[in-house]
Amino acid sequence: MMERKKLDVKIKQIVKENDSGSQSVSYDLKINGRDFNRGVTNVKLVMRASDLPRLTIECVPDNIDFELDTDKILELSAESKEKLKNVKEFINDFLDE
Repeated sequence: MMERKKLDVKIKQIVKENDSGSQSVSYDLKINGRDFNRGVTNVKLVMRASDLPRLTIECVPDNIDFELDTDKILELSAESKEKLKNVKEFINDFLDE
């Protein structure tokens, strides 16, 4: 069974209309007690009756860490090149018929 996460969204402040006629909202966003306020540019929560809720958070992170398995990347690259070679040969054989 999928682990459930707790989402807390609390509106801290609503800034009234600005020159463009829109409102600005300041809020706290937490998932399992962890703050997600810094760098968050957009939050979208879709709750359809026939499906599980879907949460999309757009953000600008301060830092991104990657763990890369270079051997696996090279292996996948070699497999892709071989598949591409096979496709090219198939097309050439097909065109020659």
